[in-house]
Amino acid sequence: MSKRKKRVVRAGQGATGATHEGAAPEVGWLASLHPRRFFLETWQSADAESAREREARQAAGLGYDYRPVWLLCVGAALLALKARFGRASDFEAWVHWLARDAAPGSFWVTLPHSAAYALCGHAWWAAFRVLTYFLLPALFIRVVLKEKVRDHGLRRGLLRQELPFLGLALGVVFLLVLVASQSDAFTAKYPFYRLARRSGADLLGWELLYVAQFFSLEFFFRGHWLTVLRRSFGSYAIFIMVVPYCMVHFGKPLPETLGAIFAGVFLGTLALRTRSIWTGLLIHASVGIAMDLASILATGSFPSHFWPS
Repeated sequence: MSKRKKRVVRAGQGATGATHEGAAPEVGWLASLHPRRFFLETWQSADAESAREREARQAAGLGYDYRPVWLLCVGAALLALKARFGRASDFEAWVHWLARDAAPGSFWVTLPHSAAYALCGHAWWAAFRVLTYFLLPALFIRVVLKEKVRDHGLRRGLLRQELPFLGLALGVVFLLVLVASQSDAFTAKYPFYRLARRSGADLLGWELLYVAQFFSLEFFFRGHWLTVLRRSFGSYAIFIMVVPYCMVHFGKPLPETLGAIFAGVFLGTLALRTRSIWTGLLIHASVGIAMDLASILATGSFPSHFWPS
């Protein structure tokens, strides 16, 4: 693409500075919480911006836009790769295969008997999500799309303007988590890493892995996917993204899987509104950590020592 054509497309993307940056008009904090302003006005703004960009692309003679095609095909392949090789059980199978022909007392033979073995399986789980949700998409952005990775949701957003909404959202969610933590089903499910209660090192190590995968997941769906898809589909990009986002929750309890639809629409709208994943990441990671801590505290099993005995 020539520099002139790139300038034409950028002009279409940024016909109005406020819309391009995801900024909303200054309003009172209470008015900013109104669902119509948060959802509908954000969607309408994204639709208008998408229309301008398509017109600018057509005027520049750029032809068919293959970016959404590449995104969806590569994204599907990455999701398949994660589903096939990204489970803790896949790590265990890999270790057992390596230990089969290893010498007695070697690393792979002794690893399954170490105190850190279970956490290593969850580290594999988190690492595969960082690989397929962040590292490989970042490579795709640089090599195929020839764009800057930070432009896919990693720029500083509008956190200051969204603080009232953020505080309200976290307050409601934390209240729901507190209520849910009183049920046996909840405490039996969380934390996903069953030995998080064993020691402070286990709990801290798990939560760091948990946050890393939350970051990668938010980048993949609410940063990378929305950045590419909104150019062609406007607000409908949110609902395209929600389908695979719900599917990655298959295997979890049905309420959580169905809840991913509503969470995906909310977090997608938030990312589209702020042009950033950071506010949504803060909400998502805070909820995940709160669910773990609420479950541990509800059962009175908070670790009493730092290192596993």
